[in-house]
Amino acid sequence: MSYQFAEFTLDRERFELLRRGEVVRLQPRAMRLLDLLVSAEGRLLTKQRIFDEVWDGRAVSDSALSSQIKALRKALGDTERPYRVIGTVHGQGFRLLANTSRPRPASVARATAEAPDTPADRIGSRPSIAVLPFTVLDTSDPRGALSEALPDEIITALSRLRMLHVIARGSSFQFPAGATSLSEVRRALSVQYCLSGTIEIAGDKLFVTAELADTRDDSIVWAERFAGSMGAIHEIRQDIVAAIVSEVELRISHNEAQRVRLKVPDQLTAWQAFHLGMSHIFMRDIRRQNAAARFFEQAIAIDPTFSRAHAGLSHTYWWLNIQHLFRDTGDMRMKMIDSAKRAIDCDPFDPAASLAMARSTSFEDTQDESLMWLDRTIEYCPNYAWGHSQIAAKRSMTGPVDVAVDHAMKALALSPRDPLRHSTYAALATAHIHLGKLEEAAEWGRKIMELPHTDIVAMVSGLCANYVAGHRDVSLRIARRIEEVHPGFTTERFVKAHPMMRKEAAEQLKGIFAAHDIP
Repeated sequence: MSYQFAEFTLDRERFELLRRGEVVRLQPRAMRLLDLLVSAEGRLLTKQRIFDEVWDGRAVSDSALSSQIKALRKALGDTERPYRVIGTVHGQGFRLLANTSRPRPASVARATAEAPDTPADRIGSRPSIAVLPFTVLDTSDPRGALSEALPDEIITALSRLRMLHVIARGSSFQFPAGATSLSEVRRALSVQYCLSGTIEIAGDKLFVTAELADTRDDSIVWAERFAGSMGAIHEIRQDIVAAIVSEVELRISHNEAQRVRLKVPDQLTAWQAFHLGMSHIFMRDIRRQNAAARFFEQAIAIDPTFSRAHAGLSHTYWWLNIQHLFRDTGDMRMKMIDSAKRAIDCDPFDPAASLAMARSTSFEDTQDESLMWLDRTIEYCPNYAWGHSQIAAKRSMTGPVDVAVDHAMKALALSPRDPLRHSTYAALATAHIHLGKLEEAAEWGRKIMELPHTDIVAMVSGLCANYVAGHRDVSLRIARRIEEVHPGFTTERFVKAHPMMRKEAAEQLKGIFAAHDIP
């Protein structure tokens, strides 16, 4: 496989670097380092990861790494600041700044070849965003470096989502903090969204305000104020970055769907159809899930290489399988798996694609492959709330349950207003049952039913949690609700849909269903 970046081609099979066809000589270790940077496609590589991969985990000094980076930059003609190929993330590691491209997998190439040529304006483009330096309200404070450090971390984290086109720091940081109009940012960078903010330090207190705006109409899409202690600055920074990234993904997709909702369906671009599909996917009922599937299919018909649309389609099939709303679930499962594989083919580094594969393989008797894909989901994007939520759901049934609780709480911290948070509540209810904390389990179970949804897995979790805690009146109400929204639901079908469930848990579940006259 070969990668193209800037004016270079990295041939991995021949272990060779070319500049416009001419061989560029590199020492083997520098070559291994370049290969690692390029294959990461812009994601941060920590120093420890580089030491593990390039020096095989041997103890070496930072100066040895600096020497190799310096040699690489010299060979690439990237010796003057601001760097254009290899960027330094101070105190953490390095990443490739140049955009990369590589040959598409055969399955994607075939799909593209079979599809008619599609104009670029029919495909559309992923939403673009510029993250500006934050404004420090007290410019005399020596800790004002946060004004660039925090946005820089946000840029790195947003780029790992793979759903947004994120403007590089070198371009977005040219605008003075707090002194630039949205229209000016849009004209200069051609972005639809702009993230800005303020930083205030008052003694040992840190206050950060973040604001996401739509540059097309100068409207505020989302804003939030965060507070914490300067004594825990590193933890606070991580929490703020994680919360902002999660909110930005949800808010932009929702805002894009709202903007095109009145547009004639046949005139939608692939990206517009995708956003409309996502707006339906949050509503857990068969009608909305079928609508989501139609929009994802429309997006794929326009652009067969659209990874997120394939992942979204796989998600709808997964949900329909779980609910057992179709008689022929075998055909639906094959569609789910095929869509997940196509998502991976189109973009193996998209966390949504890895999540689709994790869900698809969760129906197998062994859960090893599903767990591997789940781990990969949050490896690619540590701030991906859905990844943490799905790990929590899985671990609440397979164990260890303390891991389930940790990931569930992480998901809620990342996305406290997530439209699908009832699934996270369900994982917490199940986990607390296994931990023997029955009143806490029942409380999470009641939270499940406070949200608008018809998710059978979440409803069953709420029923069980309240039953084992002795709240039979609540569990009976949930049982009647299940019968109302899922006529024909049976114990056998539910257990069969969850092969990862432990045998003793399945037997307990059957007893609980029998106590509520559920066949």
